Amino acid sequence: MQTHQHVCAHVRLLTTPSCLCKVDARQVLKQKRLYETQRDQLYNQQFNVEQTAFVMENVQDSVQTVQAMKAASKELRTAFKKNELNISGIEKLQDDMADLMVCLQAVVHILMPVLSTPA
Repeated sequence: MQTHQHVCAHVRLLTTPSCLCKVDARQVLKQKRLYETQRDQLYNQQFNVEQTAFVMENVQDSVQTVQAMKAASKELRTAFKKNELNISGIEKLQDDMADLMVCLQAVVHILMPVLSTPA
């Protein structure tokens, strides 16, 4: 009989409004922790996806850079084989251009007095 009374008293305590609020509060806190854990997992997944996309962009940029370097190397080799970039020829061309600039300066110097006289 005493056990039965003890059980009944315990049931009455569990059904009181304050005890129900505690149970509800615990459930809400558990659910909140679950949602926070899920949110953190989603943030981590989003970070991983963004990192993967960034790495893929870098890889694509690197591939394009290498392709451009190969194309430039091939064109330079072709130009050197055709003697389009002959160093002695370039030096001669530069000397010729310097001589022409000296001649042009001489012509300008000669024409300067004629151009500066008022009409």
